[in-house]
Amino acid sequence: MLFRSIGFTSFDGNTDQDVFGNVPGTVSVRGAELAMETSVTGSLSGYFNYTYNHSIDPTTLVQVADIPEDLIKAGVDYHPTGAFWGASLSVNHFGRTYATGLWDGTEAFGNATIVNISGRAFLDSRHRQRLDLAVQNLFNRTYATDLGTGTRDADGSNYTYWDRGVP
Repeated sequence: MLFRSIGFTSFDGNTDQDVFGNVPGTVSVRGAELAMETSVTGSLSGYFNYTYNHSIDPTTLVQVADIPEDLIKAGVDYHPTGAFWGASLSVNHFGRTYATGLWDGTEAFGNATIVNISGRAFLDSRHRQRLDLAVQNLFNRTYATDLGTGTRDADGSNYTYWDRGVP
């Protein structure tokens, strides 16, 4: 499929704002998704989702900004029949992602895999009230969810910063 794209075009120093507009040319988009969900047993279920996205910006010749090249989500949930507790494990991977409009142009980030684990206890027999405990980013992986540009107060120089993911 072919699409017009909107992206960073310039910076307006008078208003201190990034300017966005139509990017010349068209973006060719190719992709696919696979999603599966199943009950392995009466007490164990799982899911898997894979998304591939190939969208090249004609001006930068890299993946369109903020669109990961691939995403993978997988998880299992244990929920024993009649029990007052359960647990889940999830694995999330997001592939290489690009940020544009930075002071030094375009930079890549991402390509991170994050593992989360959680447990729950039901507080009543009808399972309407529950207490959850979750540990996100179980292995304490340092990763960026986005990139931005800042200016140092001391000397006015520019730098790129990370919006850091959950530690």
